[in-house]
Amino acid sequence: AARGIIGRALGGDAAALSAVKASAGATEIKMRSMHPDGVGAALFAADDFDVAPDDVTNLIPRKINRPYDKDARYRETVHNPQLHALASELVGKPVQIYGEQVFVKGAGIGSEKPHHQDNFYFKLKDPLDVITCWIALDDASLANGCMKMSSGSHLRGMVPHDNHPTKETHLVARMDGESLAAVEPAPVRAGGVVCWAGSMLHGSAENASELGRCAFAVHFTAVGAELLPDAPPTAFDKYHDTRVRGKL
Repeated sequence: AARGIIGRALGGDAAALSAVKASAGATEIKMRSMHPDGVGAALFAADDFDVAPDDVTNLIPRKINRPYDKDARYRETVHNPQLHALASELVGKPVQIYGEQVFVKGAGIGSEKPHHQDNFYFKLKDPLDVITCWIALDDASLANGCMKMSSGSHLRGMVPHDNHPTKETHLVARMDGESLAAVEPAPVRAGGVVCWAGSMLHGSAENASELGRCAFAVHFTAVGAELLPDAPPTAFDKYHDTRVRGKL
């Protein structure tokens, strides 16, 4: 289930939270300066930016992959013992780091992320062996696109997913009436955490507000978790390589 733990991820340290958020902004600016169209082409897939409505050449990064490699403040947060303890408590097993991302919903421009299950991307045999800890770097509310969870859906297993009609790397879960009726918002204050399992149906709406919404997500898997037979052979290497393997 969705779970907000205010202040636990960064130990309630407002300065640390501000530093990580500042790093996200600095990384975003750096990415946009690397390409004439405003985005580092080698670092972003086709759907990893939003387009400014008043200027189609102004591409705003939506997702920053592997921030661990880009700034020490991300590395410090990824290895935070409280975050590991929380992930292990929720998985019910010792955990290891699988990957990390920054998600940006710019004010008035941030796009919708359709409901999906993370394990359709991660492809573990047991979807409950993976958990995401989503740390809010801004207050996340209904107005600026907080996470939305289908309560209890993580206990009903995986559902089929379809390709998004316009965004190639987005998957859209086929949700039945029970799952749709169970969708609840998960607002959280900056510094709080929302956690969910790999089979949890979740998504977020567009941000039409005047307030940005930035978050840092760390994905953990149970130690010894196995991949499905159809998973790419590099699925673990893509995220969980010698940068972070086995470390706290």
